[in-house]
Amino acid sequence: MSRPLNAQAVINSVHSNGGLTLDVNLKVRVYDVGYQVSLKGYETRVSENLFNNVEYIDSLLRSYQDFLDEEDTEPNPQSIGIWKDQGFVYFDVSFYTQDKDKALEIAKVYQQKAIWDWAEQRTIEL
Repeated sequence: MSRPLNAQAVINSVHSNGGLTLDVNLKVRVYDVGYQVSLKGYETRVSENLFNNVEYIDSLLRSYQDFLDEEDTEPNPQSIGIWKDQGFVYFDVSFYTQDKDKALEIAKVYQQKAIWDWAEQRTIEL
């Protein structure tokens, strides 16, 4: 069983691996199969420079934890996604499902450009 990550560990992991998915307890989530879909309106984009500020990242992680603890929407987001892209680091909330059709449907509703395929370890563009 994985241990919760602190802000510095999250920063180090994203720099080393390009991104990660965390549950509400800040434990790394990895699935063998299924799809991850981000929910529009819950994204935060920070510069890589600001991403290295441990206090800021700690505060941001806590705000995402609070959101996931309190959120009662359908689909119910269960994860915090964090990844680097073109000089920025992105945070979002996402929903996991093993049903590809459901993932694609949710992605369209939330106006997403892609979903993550865990089995193939790749992005599926819509």
